Amino acid sequence: GARGQDDALRPLHAGAALPPEGTVAVLRRAQFVSNGPPPTVESAEFPGARVPRQFGELDLAVSRAELLLVCGAIGSGKSTLLAALANAAPLRAGHRALTLSRAYCAQRPFLLRGSVRANITFGKLPFAPSRYAEALRLAALDLDLRQLSHGDQSECGEGGCNLSDGQRARVAFARAIYADADFLILDDVFAAVDAGTATLLWSSLETLLRREKAIVLATHQLQL
Repeated sequence: GARGQDDALRPLHAGAALPPEGTVAVLRRAQFVSNGPPPTVESAEFPGARVPRQFGELDLAVSRAELLLVCGAIGSGKSTLLAALANAAPLRAGHRALTLSRAYCAQRPFLLRGSVRANITFGKLPFAPSRYAEALRLAALDLDLRQLSHGDQSECGEGGCNLSDGQRARVAFARAIYADADFLILDDVFAAVDAGTATLLWSSLETLLRREKAIVLATHQLQL
């Protein structure tokens, strides 16, 4: 199919009206392809094979002060949908309009070899101490940093290899909060944390919603 069109919240096609005020993301008749679920013994042609799965036509709009939960089993296409909302994956067809003020926490967080602080502030200058402290608190990283030998100056390592899975996800979450974006796209930040930390993170999402942030959260934890 034809590749989808990407816009920064301009009309989705000729003659269309602008999306309503407060809208941060719109998909119209969007089609995309997911890798599909892990293979079964019966379906796999070779070890590790996945059968691509096409989705569409999908209509979706996300507005400020709105939380959209994307739930489903592993391999059901949640990550592909979020990548499409972040403009990190192509559409096979359809239209997409997104705010430029967005932050994307992928399922495998992108981390540099530098310090925890450098990965959170990510070159955003000047450094804002109060906003940084709040980002740490809302991402439930305070205790973790006290336990690391060099605090927020501790090295993350290549791809965050010096951190646990849960810490990597929360460093990426803290980066999204520190960026102060209007639209947060979070791919399973609850996946590798204990119940107590998950409760803190959920409370943080409520705080961000009160500040009129738009949030899309993918999770396979249906108990949320």
